[in-house]
Amino acid sequence: MQGPDQLVRSIWGVPIDFRRLRSQWQTEMSGAKHRMRSKKMRNQPSSVTYNSPGWRNGGETSQSGRWSEHTPQGKGHNAQPSGWIRGHPVGGNVKAGQAYSQELPKCITASTFAKARAAEVKAMLKAVTKTTGSSHVFGALPKHMRRRAMSHNTKRLPTRLREGAQKMLEKSQQAGQKERKEQPKSKSRKARRRHGNLLLEFNRRQRKNVWLETHIWHAKRFHMVKRWGYCLGHRPTYKCYRACYRAMTDYSLLQDLSYYCCVEVQGEEELLLRAMSRLTSAETGPTFAAVLCLSGRRQGSAVLYRADQYPTQPLGPVLFLWRPRSAGSSHRQLWIWLHPSLKQGLLSDLQLVCQCSEAVVPPTPVPLPAPAADPAPSPMKRPDEEQPTGRKRKRKREEEGSGDTVPVKKILGDGTRSPLTPVTWKSDSTGIVIRDLTMEIVRYRLIGPLSHSVLADALTPASVCEDASKPETSCFWWPEHCKEEDNMSLHQEQADIFHLLKGLCSTGEVPSGSVLGLTVDDPRLTLPGKRIKVAPNLQQLEGEGADRRRALTLQGVPERCCQSALWDQAVRDNVTHNKIPEQELNRMKSSLLVPGSRLQPAPPHGRVPLLLLQQPGKQLGQEMGSWGAGWDLLLPKGWGMAFWVPLVYRGVRVGGLQEALKHSQSKGAEHFPHDFPDCPAGAGFLQEQEARLLDGYKRRPPAKRPNYIKHGCLAPFRCPWQQLAEEWEMIVMEGEEGDLPAPPPPPASAQRGDLRPSATGSDITSTQCRTSTEQGHCPEEQEGSAYSVCLVQAHLFQRSKVATACTAAAAEPCVCGDSPNGPPQEPGVGATLHA
Repeated sequence: MQGPDQLVRSIWGVPIDFRRLRSQWQTEMSGAKHRMRSKKMRNQPSSVTYNSPGWRNGGETSQSGRWSEHTPQGKGHNAQPSGWIRGHPVGGNVKAGQAYSQELPKCITASTFAKARAAEVKAMLKAVTKTTGSSHVFGALPKHMRRRAMSHNTKRLPTRLREGAQKMLEKSQQAGQKERKEQPKSKSRKARRRHGNLLLEFNRRQRKNVWLETHIWHAKRFHMVKRWGYCLGHRPTYKCYRACYRAMTDYSLLQDLSYYCCVEVQGEEELLLRAMSRLTSAETGPTFAAVLCLSGRRQGSAVLYRADQYPTQPLGPVLFLWRPRSAGSSHRQLWIWLHPSLKQGLLSDLQLVCQCSEAVVPPTPVPLPAPAADPAPSPMKRPDEEQPTGRKRKRKREEEGSGDTVPVKKILGDGTRSPLTPVTWKSDSTGIVIRDLTMEIVRYRLIGPLSHSVLADALTPASVCEDASKPETSCFWWPEHCKEEDNMSLHQEQADIFHLLKGLCSTGEVPSGSVLGLTVDDPRLTLPGKRIKVAPNLQQLEGEGADRRRALTLQGVPERCCQSALWDQAVRDNVTHNKIPEQELNRMKSSLLVPGSRLQPAPPHGRVPLLLLQQPGKQLGQEMGSWGAGWDLLLPKGWGMAFWVPLVYRGVRVGGLQEALKHSQSKGAEHFPHDFPDCPAGAGFLQEQEARLLDGYKRRPPAKRPNYIKHGCLAPFRCPWQQLAEEWEMIVMEGEEGDLPAPPPPPASAQRGDLRPSATGSDITSTQCRTSTEQGHCPEEQEGSAYSVCLVQAHLFQRSKVATACTAAAAEPCVCGDSPNGPPQEPGVGATLHA
């Protein structure tokens, strides 16, 4: 076998001396070690002065030497015998001046001791405070206290180290600016896709579906759906179904109802009542002429119909509110709140009954002419010059095309309609004016027994303005409002009644539909530092205002205190346009002497007029009386988030469309449009629901589809209300109420107990339903859509034509089949309704 030298020589053909290579390698390694040691010791002192004659330390005379390299001749550090102690001689026979005395010194001169080690202390401090390389301020912290975020967020450091870390951060940023310019860092995909002007992008995305003022807040926490021309929150993304029910039962639940449309009608009281009487009927309940509602002390509700078409063509339910009467004037103002799906139908009928055919076109904003200037000659572009491409070229062309562009502003109100679209209609003959106030007023709803406590803690009645005594005219509405003594006395009465709400145990103690006007300070001034829960002040129950509180719960709010400046269009515009920006408010808070305290005095443009409307709770049954009662809060537009965040910080739950539906079902009230199938909006909802359910049914394999016929559900996708109404009308006309055949016996599967219950879970018979309907009520009428479905199924089950119809329709696609799990073929809508 060949040795390594022969193997290398046979491959390369060159003789190699391994001993020589080894010696060269050792020389290079020793040089590298020497350079590494020199690099480590470059910050060490060059010389140390000792006060002892010995070569180590101690003594009376001083001498200088290289402490890092000076060692006794002939001996190294590793050559000491066992038991040797640094600074002591090896044996007892040593020459004087070569070693320490074994006795320790009795005293040390501090100044001399520190002076002798000044170079060492200086080197140590220099090494500790070194800011280059890998050392950092948080290197002084123990390892368990270090965090990765400390490198870019100095607030994660202890207070004593923040100042130094901030200086280092600024220095590193200044040093890295040149490098960034030379080599720009590539952005992430999310950063590249982010729009350059978010406000412009948000305005563009609202062209088809309007955003509420709380849309951004909801979009981060809710599943959003597009309904009725709005982008609304359907349900929260986190699990809170039971928590929301507990909030409605024990505390408070918050909902944004700003998508509800508001229509304002102004005119003489007699003419307004005459026109509204054509849209309502006294047989359905209180109308616009109800005494308590007409005075402005209560909010009313009614079901509207097409003009002079009662009872065949209903439109839907609405809420209405009258403005309290003014002294010596018969001119009245009426607000009608309705679902957005009813807006177009109601506006056309209102224009018909009020004879308001003339549309008032809003004035066209005239742009200010740009100052005349000599245009600079544009340089001629060469054909070989590279043209910009992509998105930058499009943006550049838009900027060049619009010379004097209007600065982008946040959309307040309904930004989907054109500025030239009329929102006001006036009648020359009657003098009635109809105005569309959609998205002009923000509406929040608080549901729960402690909703009044949340409002009392979040809202503070406005303080008296100090500038009211000045003769100068102010650009803000509150100083001018405070100049009249009558307005200030009214404000004081409203504030006193509002303070009485703190002593109530439940929201249901206030009469249903009560109205309270109020002017409050900006709630952002009293925003708590963290979320809290508010409890009612029970000590006020036995205080001085016990009699006034009892009168409030029995008689309601006086008519005088129902007035509010929110009814005035000029005041609403002034409050919206003079709102304090968030940046300016934060700057004012930062200048306070005590952080977290309230601004005193409050700025004059931070007064907001509002209306509080009491919402009734459960009206039927003896258990859980007034469950689901609450308050509605009406605000001018632009102040949505300013009130939303303070309410959320009081610990309320936030709900969406799903929680609104469950609230109506739990308190036994009808929900629009789910429980109004005879209205156009209800019919459209049923059609959409049928298409969605049928599509989900067809997506299943035939063997996995439920057999609705064998399960006893003859109308699984849509309730045939029209068929039910026609047959009942025919029965009443022919007098055949008692000629219906007896119901067929239940199938064998039902006797075995394995028949699935229907969606309603009700076993009411058609006879009971018909008898109750003739008497004008039904025991399950207030149970929402459950009563509707059970009514249809109970009547259809009594028909003896079911079996014959299913047999005759066997040739058509039907939901019945031989398999207990599902039919063998796809069903059709017609077959389903036929069955």
